[in-house]
Amino acid sequence: MPEKPVKPGRDEKPSTRTESPGGRDKRTSGEMPPTVVLRSSEGNRQLPLAVGDLPREIPVRLGKYRIEAVVGRGAMGVVYKAIQPDLNRIVALKLLLEGQHASESRKHRFEREARSIAKLKHPNIVVVHEVGDYEGQPFFTMDFIDGQPLDNFIEWNGIASTTLLAELCVQIADAVHYAHEKGIVHRDLKPGNILVTREGRPIVTDFGLAKDLQTDTMFSITGDIMGTPAYMSPEQAEGQVADLDYRSDIYSLGAILYTMLTGKPPFEGKTLVETLGRVINDDPAPLHHANPAIEGDLGSICIKAMEKS
Repeated sequence: MPEKPVKPGRDEKPSTRTESPGGRDKRTSGEMPPTVVLRSSEGNRQLPLAVGDLPREIPVRLGKYRIEAVVGRGAMGVVYKAIQPDLNRIVALKLLLEGQHASESRKHRFEREARSIAKLKHPNIVVVHEVGDYEGQPFFTMDFIDGQPLDNFIEWNGIASTTLLAELCVQIADAVHYAHEKGIVHRDLKPGNILVTREGRPIVTDFGLAKDLQTDTMFSITGDIMGTPAYMSPEQAEGQVADLDYRSDIYSLGAILYTMLTGKPPFEGKTLVETLGRVINDDPAPLHHANPAIEGDLGSICIKAMEKS
């Protein structure tokens, strides 16, 4: 397993992911909390990491890239902060969790993630720079987002204005709509997959479960549970992934907006099965119960997006 993270010094910059601020004092908008990262060795030494369930040796240098830190894990792989020396550029480098040991279907899906994002050119969607293979180890590089997950950003900055929250959601929805126009359904929209930059710009990331409606046929089979329970649509919760389309993302956008407005997901259970059951069968608690400031069209939009049918 990786060594226990340690807090960096004041001069170190935050990575794409940060720890939840918890009970710390709120900061002014745009400020970031202290970051916890894992630092690698210098030079060409090996960095021992447990990737997935398979302990492996990940080189500090991967081809032309120099790996500097672990910054997060997604549905398909591990994301690192890396330096591309020839262009003097910081990138986010993503590797498959199982690396060379991944099945062909996992490698295929990983490549499809990169190809899907590469089709999208939008200011609120992460940009892919390179898709490659290093000694049998698939990888791709993206923009390094100097920010933090959406829910952390809102909590840390103490944002309570429904107008500001709605403006954030509009940018996210515009990015998702653009992806839909290109035939891409995200299928795992949640606050943790939306990073907010220091300037307050939300960036949609982690297309590990994305579906390309223009090319996918039987890539996903009925019965699979794909996504994050608290934010997945009822059809996802029922395992009807083969028939998912853009409406599933719209539901997830509604669930994200609900969380932004109330501070908690629309459905939570003590177990995975209980959460899935609530997503399938229950209506979310009225918004004004959690936040009396919500009124008019904003609440209606949120609940409309989350209709079961």
